[in-house]
Amino acid sequence: MYNVVAFDLDGTLLNSEPINWKSLQTCLNIHYNTSVSIDELLKFTGKSAKDIFIHYGIKDYKSAQIKWIDEFDKILDEVVIFDGVLDEFDKLIKLGVKLAIVTSRKRHELDKLMTKFDLEKYFDYTVSIDDTKEPKPSNEPLQKLMELANCRHKEILFIGDSTTDIECAKNNDSKFALALWGANPDLKEQCKIVLNTPKDIYKTVVTKRVCGCNKIYFDELLQDAKEGKFTTYNELIDFVSDRTDCFDCFESAWKLLKLHINEN
Repeated sequence: MYNVVAFDLDGTLLNSEPINWKSLQTCLNIHYNTSVSIDELLKFTGKSAKDIFIHYGIKDYKSAQIKWIDEFDKILDEVVIFDGVLDEFDKLIKLGVKLAIVTSRKRHELDKLMTKFDLEKYFDYTVSIDDTKEPKPSNEPLQKLMELANCRHKEILFIGDSTTDIECAKNNDSKFALALWGANPDLKEQCKIVLNTPKDIYKTVVTKRVCGCNKIYFDELLQDAKEGKFTTYNELIDFVSDRTDCFDCFESAWKLLKLHINEN
């Protein structure tokens, strides 16, 4: 079972990409007398702020990035959460799954957005670009998450929308799922797990095999619980023992059974 589900922020949880480019366009125009179309800026998707500003001959890219952030903050109210994402958080939390954000935004930007959308109540861990020496696509952000969550790389499902997210998960040997609602459809070819809508998040977690022994599927176990094939821990032990002797299966299966009992 995935014990930690980590999300990228922009383009995965928040539909902020249009505002990013709009604020960058304003920044270049007002502060650097450089008129650029949104279509031209879109060519820099996945590039760092440093790369973008240096391309336009702006050597003091750190100062330029601050100006960009200031322009972004002025239109922060235009940023919205993708429809359906919040509904999935409560389902995952009931399963005992820990939620995390792994983003290339600076800490103060991340904190501001989390406060705006009241996200603190959902997330156990957050990793910003300020928390590691190397940003995505390095695996350092996920390594930092492993440290915070005290988990292994195989226990993490990382959900994102960009090439840097894909490479970050790959470099960490963690599973990756593409958030198609915010991603370039061409990236599907690089991903084994593709989420067409936010509703697919929960389905992906519960259809994952209970643990690494690959003997029991979570969704099949849930169906058995609904059919009343077991209602107590001892009955569950007998039921699972027929399929595997893996202790982790017992632990994860018991979590699921308690969830089923609470919902009924």
